[in-house]
Amino acid sequence: MLHLSDAGQDALQELFNIGMGHAAASLERMLGTEICLSVPFLTLLSAPRAATRIETPDHAEVSTVRQAFSGPFSGTALLIFPETNCVELIRTLVDDAVPLETLGELEQDSLLEIGNIVLNACLGSFANLMQKEIDFELPTFLRGSCRNLLASNNTSAVDEPLIFLEVNFNSREGTAASNSIKGFVVLLLDARGSADLQQELQHLLGGQV
Repeated sequence: MLHLSDAGQDALQELFNIGMGHAAASLERMLGTEICLSVPFLTLLSAPRAATRIETPDHAEVSTVRQAFSGPFSGTALLIFPETNCVELIRTLVDDAVPLETLGELEQDSLLEIGNIVLNACLGSFANLMQKEIDFELPTFLRGSCRNLLASNNTSAVDEPLIFLEVNFNSREGTAASNSIKGFVVLLLDARGSADLQQELQHLLGGQV
């Protein structure tokens, strides 16, 4: 079972913040507007508790980009947005003037591209620090109940903790006020992946994990 000390959890969050900085730079180049991504919150949660944190009272459905990866540790990464946040994100990052009825056509392609950038950058920060490579499968788009999606993608025990991150997406156009949209990154690791991750963090922190 995955277990991290406070030092290990802090190090993991800092690595994700570094990755988010790289992702923001890539999105800025793609979209031509200032983007800021941050990870204000990282914890270990079971799949049911993670779903409870993500779901909203009015929207149990989520839009998700799923990407499997392998390397110094292996698993599956998910970038998840509640349905309302997903619409806001697409309108903010793509074009505020896009009619709502057109968003459905743009949503899947836009989220796949955003998810590919964010997840690759997040995990790439590990690879760079460890001087190792992480290989990614092609991302896929999923929509449905958050509980069902987490359960169907989680190959470990139900109570096995997931790495759960809140991610703030902020964009600023000129002098306009910054718009903040919350998404979530979830890392699903099996027993081998959890052990490998803890070993890599131990190397980075001198055994303090």
